[in-house]
Amino acid sequence: MVLPSSPRIRALLVLASTAVLLGGAFLLLRPATPANALAVVPARWTFIDPTGLHPSDEVLAKAVTAEVARRGKINVIAWTKILPFRQNPKQSPELAKAIGASMVLALSVRPAGSQYRVTAFLVEPFTGRKRWAEDFYAQELSSFQTLAATIGQDLEITLGAAH
Repeated sequence: MVLPSSPRIRALLVLASTAVLLGGAFLLLRPATPANALAVVPARWTFIDPTGLHPSDEVLAKAVTAEVARRGKINVIAWTKILPFRQNPKQSPELAKAIGASMVLALSVRPAGSQYRVTAFLVEPFTGRKRWAEDFYAQELSSFQTLAATIGQDLEITLGAAH
């Protein structure tokens, strides 16, 4: 290989080679988001109009995230990665891109007479595909453990992970 005689051109070639090597190393060594990673989020943080939504959607989303992680059949993004969106809400595609999620499960809680209606919306934000929507009802909002377990199980069935 013949190298150019100009020191400036040699320096540019060395710089370009270094940049390519560092870029390749970054792509190979960065921690990858698991395939089909799921983000569980409170609907108030992703809906354009959160009017009428109850703030307990945050407690429920955290409980569902913990339940799905405990069950271990679906790659779920940690709640600590979702939490920053409390102060800076984003719609599902922006949120998914920021955290590397391929699916978003938005959970809304609305008062419905003497009980609460909880709706789970599972979407693929990059394709716009709506994968699943289901309504659940709760008499009180003090504990979401049973509801989180039900949503986790139904989610596994929907995604074909319930084996």
